[in-house]
Amino acid sequence: MSTSVCSTLAISGAVVLSGGGQVSLLSPSGNNRIVAVSSGAVLSNVNNTIAGAGIIGLGGGLAVVNSGTINANSAATLQLFGLASAVNAGTFEATTSGLLILATNVNNNKTITALGTSADVSINSATISNGAAGLVLASGSGAHVDLSNATISGGKLQTSGAGAVIETQTGTTDLLSGCTIAAASLLEATSGATLTLTSGTLGVGAVIETLTGGAVLVSGTVHNSGTLFASGSSSMILIASGAVVTGGVAEIGDGTVFIAASSGENVAFVASGSGGLVLNGSGHAFTGRVSGFGFGSSAHSDHAQFIDFVAVSAGASVTYTSANAANTSGTLAVNDGVHSASVLLVGNYTLANFSATNVGGHIRITDPEAAPPSVNLGLLINYMAASFPSSGVHGGAVVTEAAEAAKTPLLAHPLTG
Repeated sequence: MSTSVCSTLAISGAVVLSGGGQVSLLSPSGNNRIVAVSSGAVLSNVNNTIAGAGIIGLGGGLAVVNSGTINANSAATLQLFGLASAVNAGTFEATTSGLLILATNVNNNKTITALGTSADVSINSATISNGAAGLVLASGSGAHVDLSNATISGGKLQTSGAGAVIETQTGTTDLLSGCTIAAASLLEATSGATLTLTSGTLGVGAVIETLTGGAVLVSGTVHNSGTLFASGSSSMILIASGAVVTGGVAEIGDGTVFIAASSGENVAFVASGSGGLVLNGSGHAFTGRVSGFGFGSSAHSDHAQFIDFVAVSAGASVTYTSANAANTSGTLAVNDGVHSASVLLVGNYTLANFSATNVGGHIRITDPEAAPPSVNLGLLINYMAASFPSSGVHGGAVVTEAAEAAKTPLLAHPLTG
């Protein structure tokens, strides 16, 4: 196509591109168009490369079946939107700092990729339905796949290269359903965004991270061999009621891990972080192991970290029972006479390492050497207010020491088995 301000390739009926050639969208303004003359038009790209910048679709009359390559390789943007349908059995890609915007639903049976330094694919208010071989990939230094009110179902998500990431855009709501996050890949939830992970798998070394103000909601059954990381301040990892997370670890930096009901997920506090663990269940609803609580540059030096027991009133008694003579782990328990809850801590603790305070009528445990931090739980307030009735407010806390339990085998650190 020409380098004029706006050139149009109009598709009428069924058009097949074969022979391994190229369709070049050359306009520097990115105003080239491939559109349907009328509804019912189908563009089948067997093995050609459609490359450059412009618009494919526009108006809802064109269906695209791609077994070749559609490549955003220009400084301007290549957009797919307003399509009647889109099927990819080849490659949709952005290369060499190009930007590909997918603003149309795609049945993806092969590869959607941001490939090369600073390449960017944006999935914008669209659903990507991956087949068994469907792959969404960010590969190369600084390569991005951006999710903007996107849904991806099935298939594999993968990142490779320094700074390569699949991430939400600020303020968006995005869904990953039944996806596999490949080993060593990085996904991020950014400020004001909520990324929902419904079922699926996290590979070894894969990380789903919340940046400042971001949130990740986990539901269904997730097989985790990686890390759910509440990293930024005012961010949250929420493991919803009924969710089953097997393996891996939920890690707390400056954010909050909120467990709505029962869970066996192991939790690790990052040294010198300021975040916390919020447990909404009572009794032994939480059966995971918690390591690193109160540990900054040295043991018991981080006074900002906290554990909240939402179901237990602030006037509860606090006990700590060591699991073995070496005191390498033990059970922290709280009891208000009506409700109780407990958590298994890995590390060397005594009762003196815990201070009980009143936060919204429930009990919070922190290190006693400093006043409880003014932690912003803004992302939790509306959820908790709507879902959980608050307990009555009671002042003070009664602290008692429990007898040491008989020797039991040492508990392994959750990050090392």
